[in-house]
Amino acid sequence: SLEAAMKSDFAFSVALLESMSYKYFSAMDQIRENANRDAPWRVCNLLRLMAANGGERRDEWVQIDMKISQQMIANLLCMNRTTVCSILKELKEREQIEIVNGYYRVRADDLRAHGPPPPLDPIVGRGSRCGPEDN
Repeated sequence: SLEAAMKSDFAFSVALLESMSYKYFSAMDQIRENANRDAPWRVCNLLRLMAANGGERRDEWVQIDMKISQQMIANLLCMNRTTVCSILKELKEREQIEIVNGYYRVRADDLRAHGPPPPLDPIVGRGSRCGPEDN
């Protein structure tokens, strides 16, 4: 049992506490980050992060290696699915993302090591591109 492992192995207990602390602080950072950003920025940033951390390069695109639904994106970002749908539609029209066989792809040139993208304008479709190069 977990209790027995914690009592008998101090290193396991420390590792477990470190892991839990990391997850807690990571979640708090995510909440703080999202609290100050608009919905298009949050969707764009999530897709960029997923592509950067688990994507496969395909020509000028990076394909996210798992199928994700609009509802999953909405749940991850605590947003309404219809809002996510509108944002994704605008990103597709601006050719910043594409969906192939149920997999999302993000433009590779938007995956730079300059940190997260700047916020888009509040009106979906009238903002900057989904990329760090736009300031």
